[in-house]
Amino acid sequence: MLAAFERAFSERTRNGETVEFTLIGMGGVDVVNVDVSQDAMEVTLRFHAHLVWAERAADGTVVSGDPSGVVETVETWTFARSIPVAGPSWTLMATGL
Repeated sequence: MLAAFERAFSERTRNGETVEFTLIGMGGVDVVNVDVSQDAMEVTLRFHAHLVWAERAADGTVVSGDPSGVVETVETWTFARSIPVAGPSWTLMATGL
């Protein structure tokens, strides 16, 4: 997941694009799926969030989103960790809409 995020950030930087993102608040979190085996745990959560988001081209033109409007978004994120648990950290495995 980190490599995919890094590629997207690098591409935007090369193209001179920017993203403005402000989290206004969370509307809730749903547990979608939980898997537990002898060696690992995995949980998929659905986040409901309110945010202001806009993507701008190199010249500042808004190409996606709205810098002055609040939108609701729903995303699923999957996290995993090994058993036995050695600390509070989880690894982000996947994201989606």
